[in-house]
Amino acid sequence: PGTEILMLLLVFLLSSCGSISALQARECNVLDYGARCDGNHLDTSAIQRAISACAKIGDVIFPPHRTCVSLPLALISDTTIFLPEGSVLKAGPSALWPNSTQFNFLQPDNQRNIRIYGTGTIDGSGQPWWIWKFSHKRPPSVPRLLHSENAANVWIEGIQLLNSPAMFMVFYGQCSNITILSVTISGPSVGNTDGIDFACDGGLIRNVTVVNGDDSICMKGGAKNVLVEDCTIRNGRPFRHIHGMADGLVFGTSDADMRNITMRNCRTTNTLRGVTFKFRPTQTGTVKDILVENITIIHPAAYPLGVDLTSDHMDNVHPHMNLEATGHLAEGVAAGTTKGSNIVTVRHKSVSVTLGEVSNQPDAHNSIPTSQVQVSDVTYRNIRAVTLPTARPCLFSCAHTPCTDMVMDNVTITGPTAGCVFRNFYGSSENVKPRGCAPPKRGAPP
Repeated sequence: PGTEILMLLLVFLLSSCGSISALQARECNVLDYGARCDGNHLDTSAIQRAISACAKIGDVIFPPHRTCVSLPLALISDTTIFLPEGSVLKAGPSALWPNSTQFNFLQPDNQRNIRIYGTGTIDGSGQPWWIWKFSHKRPPSVPRLLHSENAANVWIEGIQLLNSPAMFMVFYGQCSNITILSVTISGPSVGNTDGIDFACDGGLIRNVTVVNGDDSICMKGGAKNVLVEDCTIRNGRPFRHIHGMADGLVFGTSDADMRNITMRNCRTTNTLRGVTFKFRPTQTGTVKDILVENITIIHPAAYPLGVDLTSDHMDNVHPHMNLEATGHLAEGVAAGTTKGSNIVTVRHKSVSVTLGEVSNQPDAHNSIPTSQVQVSDVTYRNIRAVTLPTARPCLFSCAHTPCTDMVMDNVTITGPTAGCVFRNFYGSSENVKPRGCAPPKRGAPP
């Protein structure tokens, strides 16, 4: 898959260079359109005027070392935004947030040729939203920092994204040709703050750092021809009593049509898991032609690698981990449970996993609802994982829908709890340690 992805990306980058360079003819400084950028007054109307005036003809420029406060902004086709060093585009107060279709902070729905670049910051001002959401038994809607549906030719480079109320970047629908380069995503370990949710045809995610409290880089249904490389993922710091935990590199949870995806040269530290495929019992589709290579996984709380087709984390309470700078687990304050085949509990330096009676027979666990997602042709290559004493073996649970043609090549898992559990998961292996993590061949006795 990697070679095909690189060829597709090269074609895209060459074809898009002309359209991007054509947008550099003029600069529209938001100050010239009435923005104060004093960190207090709302600059929404002025920024929106600059976006409307400068589309197709140049860059919307934010002033360096100043903070521009805004409510939601609509990004239109052929918009380029430049955030220089020290500039901050900050979401306004939650009390003033509109209850309308323009709800997310930046929303280029159904638009083309969007570019956001520089070394400045977009701050979602998420704190009041987190408190509000998690104080409700039925959580209200919370805005995302950048939400895009049916967009094409989006380029985001160099900026920092901070404190999103919900997901940081979401790309859904009939989207294509999305490039995310050298972006830093940072927030505390609050649930529902996914770093990048990606469901597009054609994507490059490179040199991205994600520090958050939920799925960190997640492929959703519709993701294909995607390359994720040179990324770093860590769990965020605790925020009050609100629970969450970064979940590394993820495939799921949505109806699936994912193929030709490569994730390589990445590192996860103190996440819930390192690389995981997870789908709910109601979900269907296929996941195939996946390459996961050159991945380092340090101290996952649950397990480093996994496939779970019985996941139903809508009812989960994510473990709340207090992680020291050394990477070791400090005192936790809450517990989390996962329904289905495994139970993960985190409380005061303890992680316990109950698997029940495990078999690699397709008729095992008939009482457990399982998704109809078919996972096949997945290669794990050059994977190194170091587990904690409190972690548990890798879980590869495909229940009633077999996972086939799964390859493990040069995979090493070390630590006092290193090991693997397989359920209806079949493939081949070479140079796998411990030996119990070599997947069984189809038709072999359990």
